[in-house]
Amino acid sequence: MDATFSNAQEWAEQEFSACKLGYARREKRLIKIAAHLAESPAGTLPGSFDCPADLTAAYRFMNNPAVGYRKLIEPHCRRTQAAMQEPGDYLEIEDTSPLDWTNHKQVT
Repeated sequence: MDATFSNAQEWAEQEFSACKLGYARREKRLIKIAAHLAESPAGTLPGSFDCPADLTAAYRFMNNPAVGYRKLIEPHCRRTQAAMQEPGDYLEIEDTSPLDWTNHKQVT
């Protein structure tokens, strides 16, 4: 499995094209959002989108009950498992940073 990508759009298509979210437009939106976020991974959502309409669409997408973590992560897990079946050396990284959100107010 080739893990070399020439740009963020190519990566997003490879990583998320197998996500089934019920509508082709929703699936295209996921790829567009992922590509934007991959171009500035340390940034904020408003900083990742030049066009206000694209930012609004990203917020709407993320608030859509039909879009869930499991639907987004499942194809990634399948791709990772398939890649791990190929011979080679693998680096498994785990973030064990403790997070404590008890003093933060809920944002809606």
